[in-house]
Amino acid sequence: MREIKKLEKGWKFCLTGFGTEKMPEEGWQDVTVPHDWAIYGEFSPENDPQPLENSVLDYHEGMIQIGRTGGLPFIGTGWYKMNLYISAEHERFFLEFDGIMNHGEVWVNGEKAGERPYGYSSFSVDITPFVKKGERAEIVVKVNSMEKTSRWYPGAGIYRPARLVECEAQHFEYNGIWVRSDYDLMSKTAQIGIRCSMQGEGEVRHTVFDPCGMGVMVLEGKDAGCTLKNPCVWDIASPQIYVLMSEIIVGGEVKDRVYTNFGIRKAEFSNESGFFLNGKNVKIQGVCMHHDFGMLGAAYREDVMRKRLMTLKEMGCNSLRTTHNPPCPKTLDICDELGILVLDEAFDEWHVTKVLNGYATEFDRWAEKDLADMIHRDRNHPSVILYSVGNEIPEQTTPDGKETCKWLTDICHREDPDRFVTCGFNRPEKAAVNGLTEEVDVLGLNYCAVRYKRYHEEFPHWKLLGTETMSAVSSRGEYFLPAKIEVPPVKHENLHVNSYDYSAAACTYIPDIEFEAQKKSPYVAGQFVWTGYDYLGEPTPYREEWPSRSSYFGIIDLAGLKKDRYYAFAAQWQEKPVLHLFPHWNWEEGQAVDVHCYTNLDRVRLYLNGKEIKDQMRKDHRIVFKNLIFEKGELHAMGYRFENGREILMAEDTVRTAEAPVKLILSKDKEELLAGSPDVCYIEVSVADEHGTVCPHADNKVYIQVEGAGEYLASDAGDQTCLRPFNKPHCNAFHGRLVIAVKAKEEPGNMLVRVWADDIEPSYMNIKVY
Repeated sequence: MREIKKLEKGWKFCLTGFGTEKMPEEGWQDVTVPHDWAIYGEFSPENDPQPLENSVLDYHEGMIQIGRTGGLPFIGTGWYKMNLYISAEHERFFLEFDGIMNHGEVWVNGEKAGERPYGYSSFSVDITPFVKKGERAEIVVKVNSMEKTSRWYPGAGIYRPARLVECEAQHFEYNGIWVRSDYDLMSKTAQIGIRCSMQGEGEVRHTVFDPCGMGVMVLEGKDAGCTLKNPCVWDIASPQIYVLMSEIIVGGEVKDRVYTNFGIRKAEFSNESGFFLNGKNVKIQGVCMHHDFGMLGAAYREDVMRKRLMTLKEMGCNSLRTTHNPPCPKTLDICDELGILVLDEAFDEWHVTKVLNGYATEFDRWAEKDLADMIHRDRNHPSVILYSVGNEIPEQTTPDGKETCKWLTDICHREDPDRFVTCGFNRPEKAAVNGLTEEVDVLGLNYCAVRYKRYHEEFPHWKLLGTETMSAVSSRGEYFLPAKIEVPPVKHENLHVNSYDYSAAACTYIPDIEFEAQKKSPYVAGQFVWTGYDYLGEPTPYREEWPSRSSYFGIIDLAGLKKDRYYAFAAQWQEKPVLHLFPHWNWEEGQAVDVHCYTNLDRVRLYLNGKEIKDQMRKDHRIVFKNLIFEKGELHAMGYRFENGREILMAEDTVRTAEAPVKLILSKDKEELLAGSPDVCYIEVSVADEHGTVCPHADNKVYIQVEGAGEYLASDAGDQTCLRPFNKPHCNAFHGRLVIAVKAKEEPGNMLVRVWADDIEPSYMNIKVY
């Protein structure tokens, strides 16, 4: 029977200069996989500075982007080694990697067993010819992480999960089970089709389990099918998951068993009415996200991704675009579970490079395999509704781009006829002239809100989707008066961007424009906002300025703290009452302050120190109170909804003038942690006055100590210009807040977290480790 062993602990790691051919003898350290060797290194402007491609609108000759890939030391040749015991009870042995960043080579007992250049591809290596049963084998993974391979922070190393799979001679192949479902809305029946790839001979039996765990069907044969009546349907609101148990049986003995999750749903795109899920018109309310976890780097953490997606879903987000590459497969499991639609993206480059050593250097050799393998891995996930074959590809402007686009789309249709194919075009007119737009099922539009209407009229057969929208930029808690629209953003000496959400990168636009365009365009299926979270690298608009080292695009900052913009989307994307008042209320006496309120309520009344000063009806998601004269105290908003001729108070929000900082307030996102698990507990620290009001200008250096059954991992405050390594046991607050990440040790007990600052008494947090 198949056995799967997680390869997490027991690795040794050594970093050498890039291009080192011989494995070092000294300098090894113990590490746990997933692992990102660069995340706790020193920031430096010498780490991967890049000339900016001349297709960027604010390009000028000789332009060098300093922090484009985050300023972290990911360049080098990394070595991982481990001694594995090879079972005497099995016949075939495989190493599976969900991703190695990048140019990974796998060596077994001194012989090269496999490789994968693309850091985002999952792959399997058959090590059977290189090992002996009942003996130990030396596994070495060599990682060649070179300069100028990425436009954002890539991370480095075995940054996604790895496994040893031990099988019998009769076994299912890697990603070899494919479950197709065709759901008929009228009859409420689903046709289930099963195909499997296997090695060896034997009887094949499949058992279908419903979402409650009850067996509902048993099927025989490699390729099998059945009809399910009144199935439980996978939907955003109710993501019902079926499980297929597939077995190979020889002489009455089960030789292999594989479990495959799948869902039953019907997804459709219309050129007139957008997107439909199970017959219901659904607006795609999505975000784009890169793969790093901020202070924790690119090393994959399932619980952190779950937290991120749940935070976005609470905002009203229902979709994720995996920019600009295949995600970790665990992310798709979470999306299946939470009811989040996925645009599964393959590439950022085809034949023409955006960066010197980008994917284009491997495209001819690897593109078909990388794309087909992504589809084989992901085609059972009900959350995946679209494959994207590219993002802002330079070939959209050339006649030969059509051939490549058709070739990639055909691969998608060949390997999975049930899902739609798109491509993110930022120059759709040229893509139309060159024929690329006719080679995809759904036309992906990047930053085209003001042209939706024209495209629909000129190309009425196009099925439209905003694959990348807005690119608003902001620094949490930074407010520059007066609030005004800035595209491109005004640059400031402190290298921050106004948080009024009126700033956007060149050639893009503020959220208000996209919101209005989506409302007026029912034929557009929805949008994917750039981006859900800030990420390491790409610090637009400060492309050339150092120390900017991470992005300003996120709805949520790099530390995981919500920006004001979060509530703008909440007001647009959900019906639950939203009322968010900003900015803070610490200004110079008599200063004129622009006060904004994000809300989906009908009316807002504003009070200053108990006296009503404004009363305004809502026109869109943003109510603006211009030039309020600051007076120390409390600014209070009350939001009302009109129902049946009555005015009903639905929500309130308050900002108060903070006094001097005197204490640290702690809150945690988990009450307890499992001993030995990789799960992370985030502790938010607020620098507050004696009344508990967060001090919006506080930048106190906060010291961190973790004792007992836990260990300190990292901390961050969301400041895009901070050069302190994330794992140092101190962190300066950014506008009065910061976040600490801790994990459990191997043994149960109590974890004690202690934080303090100069002239501020320590605060404590206990976390149970069980």
